[in-house]
Amino acid sequence: MEISDFIFGAQQVKPDALVTLQIDPVKSSLLVQWCWGSDKDFSRSILLKELNYDEAVNVFFAHCKAAMTR
Repeated sequence: MEISDFIFGAQQVKPDALVTLQIDPVKSSLLVQWCWGSDKDFSRSILLKELNYDEAVNVFFAHCKAAMTR
């Protein structure tokens, strides 16, 4: 799953949702947050070194998408 596919999927679940991707150079991680209104409803991170593996990226974004639809 590409990042653009993930963001498109998030928009389909909740059109007015805010999806943010944040790179933390200190922790060497990518943080995904998905929220609407003033509440942060979802947050998950992955180590940047894991982004070198397609399977890890696919699993990460699949888990993110599954958590959003709950």
